Amino acid sequence: MTTTGGATEVKVRDLTIGSRISLRLGDPASAASSLGLALPACIDRRAVTGGRSALCLGPDEWLIEAAGDAAAALSAALAGLAAQTPLSAVDISDREIARCLDGPAVPDLLATGCPLDLARM
Repeated sequence: MTTTGGATEVKVRDLTIGSRISLRLGDPASAASSLGLALPACIDRRAVTGGRSALCLGPDEWLIEAAGDAAAALSAALAGLAAQTPLSAVDISDREIARCLDGPAVPDLLATGCPLDLARM
């Protein structure tokens, strides 16, 4: 990225995430013991335990991520949970990509496509 004040660098690298699951269920408390991770109740909140994380996307929807070596264990945990409570779990690992942006010009770069003041968040 080049600015009028001179060259400014933004480094971009791909991130690898082992598994991403779109999880929907009515009782998040029932999932904590099976998943080894408490599902956050507030939208836009994330919980992290070990190699797993859960991001609340809606009142009954979470994005569950697991590191590569924890993906098989997550699948087994979800299968066990499905035997106890109705749920929908969809593997969306190949649907999205994750990138890390690094450098002093990242806030300016992101501001070109997002009206939020991300630097203040």
